[in-house]
Amino acid sequence: GKKVFVLRNGKVAEVSITTGIRTEKSLEVLSGLQVGDTVLTTGILQLRSGMEVGISKMK
Repeated sequence: GKKVFVLRNGKVAEVSITTGIRTEKSLEVLSGLQVGDTVLTTGILQLRSGMEVGISKMK
């Protein structure tokens, strides 16, 4: 399955997601994320579950 890193309460969590429709610009997530989760997309090779991180800039 697919996994993503999210920021929850200042810490990294690796979560499994179920995806649906994918287009050139978007991906539908059917399950696995919670309201308020911030999906991390930069620097993910260095991330580990439980790490404390901060966000310097959001897009």
